[in-house]
Amino acid sequence: MFEDRPELIESQKEVPVEFPKQVEEATTEPVDLEVSLENIRDRWPQIVETVKQKKMSLGSLLSHAVPAELSGNILQLSFKKEENFSAKKVEKNANIVEKAVEEMFTTPLKIKCAIVNSEEKAGSAKTPLEELYQKEPLLRSVVEIFDGELIGSPDN
Repeated sequence: MFEDRPELIESQKEVPVEFPKQVEEATTEPVDLEVSLENIRDRWPQIVETVKQKKMSLGSLLSHAVPAELSGNILQLSFKKEENFSAKKVEKNANIVEKAVEEMFTTPLKIKCAIVNSEEKAGSAKTPLEELYQKEPLLRSVVEIFDGELIGSPDN
C-alpha cells in the first residue's frame, strides 16, 4: 500500500515512553490530640462522617447527638427527648462510635447516651418512665427484650 511511496513510511524508531511514577497513598495516621470535650466537639463532624462510612444509619442517628460531658474515659452524648430512639440505637452500637473516636484521638473512650430536655440537664431526678419501671419491673424487661419504645405519657 505504501510501498510505492516510501516517504510516507517512517522508520521504526524506538521512542522512549515515560510512565508516571506511582504516587504513594497518604496514610491517615492518627494525630495525638489531647482528649478534651472542646477538641471532641470541634472534630465531631469528622467523627460522625467516619461512623457513616462504617455504618450509614448509625452515623445519621449520631448526627443528632451533642458531646455533652467528658468524665475520665467516659464521653456522654446528649440527645433531645424526641430523639430517644436515636440514643438507644447509638448506645447499642457504641463500639463503632468508640472506635471512630479512638481513631481520631488515639485514646479509648466509652460512650454513654443521655436524654435531656432543653430546660433541664442530664442526671436530674427520675423520669416518669423510670418511676413506671419501678412500679412495674416486668415492663422494663419486656421493653428491652423486644427492643421496644414506650409512647405516650405514663400518666395517661
